[in-house]
Amino acid sequence: MKSFIIILIASFTAAACTSKKTFERHFEEKIYAPELNQFVLVAEKKSSNSTQAEFSAGAAFLLVKSSAVADNETKNATQFLETQLNAVFQIYSTHETPYAGILSKNIDCAEEYIPREVKFPRSDVWLRGVELYANDRRVFGSCSSASAKYKALYLGLLCQKKNIFYEIILFTLKEQTPLSTQKIMESLTCI
Repeated sequence: MKSFIIILIASFTAAACTSKKTFERHFEEKIYAPELNQFVLVAEKKSSNSTQAEFSAGAAFLLVKSSAVADNETKNATQFLETQLNAVFQIYSTHETPYAGILSKNIDCAEEYIPREVKFPRSDVWLRGVELYANDRRVFGSCSSASAKYKALYLGLLCQKKNIFYEIILFTLKEQTPLSTQKIMESLTCI
């Protein structure tokens, strides 16, 4: 009886370990990024024309949203990403304080926390990215070491052959060495 229970527990454990869906298995035949293969699927939400998936690897998180794009809407996808990037940069621009004081009239971000657009020319895909910081709720806009918990990488990828637009956001703890932006952008490929 004991050996039967041990075998049963071992088979359930093996089944649970093999059922973990990695980034690579989740997006096989869609996109490929060997730099992100250690991430395991945590949650997924599907709608009629888009899918949102969350992955984790230790204390790092990866959010991927994919949306179908019609042939005549490729320009709309690039405009959408442009709008998203402008919104991100707007968060970090200098603003007047709502209650101006003697010492400060503006709210601005420390130079080291201002987002940095990453351009890596690729002829095979349309890809743009931004490196920035996020708070403990994984929300962009952190401008100080006290509020910034994560280093984030926001990528927009348009796979024109299959007409799919991907928003990929990677969060790593700011104390950890983040994955190489250049390696991720080099390896990210539409299949």
